[in-house]
Amino acid sequence: MKYPIEVEPLTRILVTQNCERLINEFAWHLDQGSPSSDIAALFTEDGVWELPTHGLRAEGRAELARYFGSFSAQIVSRRLCTNIMVDVLGPDDARGTSYFTTFRIDGPPAAGGPPPPPPVTQVGYYSDTFRRVNGKWHIARRSTAVTFAAPMPRTDAPTVVHR
Repeated sequence: MKYPIEVEPLTRILVTQNCERLINEFAWHLDQGSPSSDIAALFTEDGVWELPTHGLRAEGRAELARYFGSFSAQIVSRRLCTNIMVDVLGPDDARGTSYFTTFRIDGPPAAGGPPPPPPVTQVGYYSDTFRRVNGKWHIARRSTAVTFAAPMPRTDAPTVVHR
């Protein structure tokens, strides 16, 4: 792989590792129902999250916290991030892409244990830019593209079996 600029190999490894961690932290916080301020803190102060095909965009930590705080507390999800590629642009800048697969269900927890896994509700990819600010890496911009989407099942829907 040809990189845009020459960066020392150890710096490249450290930048890549920090950016990969941000990709995974984002998914983890969403799946755990973390406070929206924790999700927004993964972004730079002027960070942007967008889903252009749906006209959705949030800019700045306050707006990001409001957006991620609007999700239903009854959504249970697990996101898998794969095919992570990070291009190191310099010691404080990088860009990356990753695929995501989302398993998601909406509704109260099933009595007597978890419901069976729902079908995949989304498959797509993230296009990210990363920036190091005061020694800490953040997402500066995340553009989300959904390639495949299905309706989100509900736990009280007849297609979901409770055991």
